[in-house]
Amino acid sequence: MSDSVKVDIDVDFDEPRRHNLPERDIIYNLLNNFSAVGDMTVSCKTLKLIYSIQHMNPLPKFRDLTRMRATMFLNTSLEVLPMVLESCPNMKRLTLELVNDDHPEAVVTKLSTVLSFCLVSSLESVEMESPITEKATEKKLVRYFLDNATSLKKLVLRLNLSHGEKQEPSLYKNLFDSSRRSRVCQFEVTTVHGSYSKTMTKLAGRLQAYIVRDRHSWQLCFGAKWLYI
Repeated sequence: MSDSVKVDIDVDFDEPRRHNLPERDIIYNLLNNFSAVGDMTVSCKTLKLIYSIQHMNPLPKFRDLTRMRATMFLNTSLEVLPMVLESCPNMKRLTLELVNDDHPEAVVTKLSTVLSFCLVSSLESVEMESPITEKATEKKLVRYFLDNATSLKKLVLRLNLSHGEKQEPSLYKNLFDSSRRSRVCQFEVTTVHGSYSKTMTKLAGRLQAYIVRDRHSWQLCFGAKWLYI
């Protein structure tokens, strides 16, 4: 598959089971088929499934991928993000939206100390949207990028404020700012109300991939073509 192909992946099982081999194999094979794409959008439910099976079916390497848009659940983002970065050694642009999980299973409080290759070589631009959390997860992620990304040119943080919250972006910037590994990095903070990122709904003109399950078979859909597994 050409690195010029753009892929949107949104995989969801009603009751994901860690040891269900058909589910695990379908997810892994799906990702393997897209290992040569250059631009990927991936949903939070997909990443949650990948995270739950990573020790049995690790993510493949997306060596041609230079741009990713991802939605992640806040409670696992500190572990999921390094996993994603490690699988994309040549990524240059990352757009990240952090959202709350209605059914959180675990809370990770520390980021990995092992730095991914793209973090210390190729990553140039990060745009991140997040609510303000009690555990300061968004602050940890901002500092993770600022402290470690050697080629970072721009980091934009969009704080998704709840109704009634209002502060000057400059005050938040002082709160989140940190020493920067990259001397040319520009750090910006803006505030928004409601979801800013629409990456999960802008599917027009892109190759779409998703999985559904009926009573008789697994079905893998590419655009309008169905493959039965």
